[in-house]
Amino acid sequence: MPPYGFPVTEENPCLHLRPLNNTLITLPFYKMAPYPRPPTDLESREPIRILHPGYPIPNRLLSLPRVDRVAGTTTFGVHYRTALLACQIIAGNAFDTGRLTIDQAGQQPVQLLFDDILTEKVYYFMIGDGPSIYSAPYYPL
Repeated sequence: MPPYGFPVTEENPCLHLRPLNNTLITLPFYKMAPYPRPPTDLESREPIRILHPGYPIPNRLLSLPRVDRVAGTTTFGVHYRTALLACQIIAGNAFDTGRLTIDQAGQQPVQLLFDDILTEKVYYFMIGDGPSIYSAPYYPL
């Protein structure tokens, strides 16, 4: 036997180790279940786009796949807190002032609980009071 063990096979479903003190240690080996496959209809779902309010349309800050199901429905979307956190990180860790809105002017904030699901096609990510702080046409977040 090799000094540090030998491979696990169908005939030998245990891992055998022989550490430096030469005592044989036998560990049971459990086969892992295969990872669950993503839904096959993921490609058919239109992603949720998060846009920069100061850039002309079309622009895209983020495009997120609809992988989260709204409870009790067949509607898919994106976890609100996850989407918001991704935007806040991209915007230089704007955790205190970054928010999502439904309109480009920033007048309609997203009014969901953080663990709810975003389902609209387009959202805008704002910092502070909204696009009024964007004096230049291409002000970076």
